[in-house]
Amino acid sequence: MDSKNELIAILKENSEFKILTTRGALIISEEDVKIIIEKGELSLGFKNSPVIEGIPFKAIFKEISKIMKSSMKKTEEKGEKQAVAYKTRFTYNGYHYDEFLDPADNKLKFIKYKNGVILGDIESLAIPDPDEPEKEVVVKPAPQIAQTKTDRIFEEDQFDFVKFPPRPIPYGTLEQLYARNKAFVHKYVEVKDEDEVLVTLWIMKAVLFDALKDTSFPFIHVIAPFGHGKTRLLLVMTEITPYGFYLINIGSAPLKRVSQLYSPILYVDEKVNMDSDTAAIINAKFNKNSVVLNADNEVQRGINSVIGYRIFGPLALANRTPFKDDAIESKAFQISQDFQLSRKDVPRKIKGKRLDESENEAREIRGQLLQFRIDYRNKINEVESSRFIEKFEEYLEPRFYEILSFFEDLIEIIPGIRKEIFELLKWQIKRNVEVAMETPNGIVASTFLSVLENADTVSYSIGGRNFDGIRLADIYDEIGANYARQTGRILQALGMSTDRPRISTKDRDGNEKLKRITVVRIPDQTKIKELRARDIGT
Repeated sequence: MDSKNELIAILKENSEFKILTTRGALIISEEDVKIIIEKGELSLGFKNSPVIEGIPFKAIFKEISKIMKSSMKKTEEKGEKQAVAYKTRFTYNGYHYDEFLDPADNKLKFIKYKNGVILGDIESLAIPDPDEPEKEVVVKPAPQIAQTKTDRIFEEDQFDFVKFPPRPIPYGTLEQLYARNKAFVHKYVEVKDEDEVLVTLWIMKAVLFDALKDTSFPFIHVIAPFGHGKTRLLLVMTEITPYGFYLINIGSAPLKRVSQLYSPILYVDEKVNMDSDTAAIINAKFNKNSVVLNADNEVQRGINSVIGYRIFGPLALANRTPFKDDAIESKAFQISQDFQLSRKDVPRKIKGKRLDESENEAREIRGQLLQFRIDYRNKINEVESSRFIEKFEEYLEPRFYEILSFFEDLIEIIPGIRKEIFELLKWQIKRNVEVAMETPNGIVASTFLSVLENADTVSYSIGGRNFDGIRLADIYDEIGANYARQTGRILQALGMSTDRPRISTKDRDGNEKLKRITVVRIPDQTKIKELRARDIGT
């Protein structure tokens, strides 16, 4: 063998180093290179290789160190170029990705699918940054809420606030899936039969909400006194809902961030105060095209200083009374639990073995609903309606008709539940009337119609035109002090006018005189029919 041996180059290829000399090539793994650098010497296996015989170790060490530093720098630069986005569901290049909790290793991952066919699962996906193509955005599964690395060390500190589904689970037929969901609700909470149907169908639609080609998503409003099971109902619904999230009350700032990160199906307990922020949130949850805006202080930076939060999505609320604003109430299905609880088979307390069983069953249902989402994510928008709901149209105002037509597609894909849905729709029409009567608008409208039937009317002229009206004072006398101040504003909101004409009256001595009084102008029969249909159900 030649006595002279020279180092030509050291190359790094993937996870291996190739030392090239005039005598050939020596391959060393990256792990072995790290050991060499750490110890500052070659191991015997490499030191005795004829390929590097006669070459000073310092020369090899120097070149390897330079390559390792360069490699680490590139890795750091690549990390700096990668932004991270957390999602629970997203679509990219025609493929859909839904987050799930893999029971095999307890890791959050994405299931990848297209046209109802599952193509595997991944832990993250790197995609080009649309604004800076040389950079990447790494999409990762959204972490469980309120969990830090420390929390995950200890089992007692682990909570599943957001109800991630497990890996998709076959569910048989749609009728079987519907029946199992309904049976779970029936097992753990006492509600009317029609409301069991409502809850089950609403959850099935909620699973698909982000894929629906629809402009709105009606929410559910549970109304009942204290101790009648409102919280239990919301918790049971949360447990079987993929990406369900139960919380107390609702605030604007955290909700915007939670909606952006998780797109959850929200269950909100005991929402009492209806301020302007909450009303805006509920409207934004109902209307698909609504956006809640935020702006930072540096408006001069341009459009990047304005942030739009899309918080549209399913929302179920529980309260002791209807909302004062019946415009908000009109966006909801109503569930009443204001009745005496009588079923002995509903557990008053869910704990111990029963709690484990309920959680395991709920988790399995979430897996089945994820499979339903995969199967119908695209197909649900291709379902043609049989116009089953149209028979109700002439009896309903447009907004309420929009709400009731929400389940038309499910009627078509699960034809066996048609009779149950028919009973549900009749029950919701009745319930809508009852709730409307309990709102301030309903109370004022009902009082107006009552006074109209019993009080004397007033005839008067304005601008040469003749009108009939009833005295506003008569409505005040009937409605009481609680709503007297709001009456004029509510009447205007209901589409009725008030006037202040001069009316001929007699004083105590019998002398006639003109006096200006406030009257409510009697509307036409179309408006009266609308008030009766909407607010007192006649």
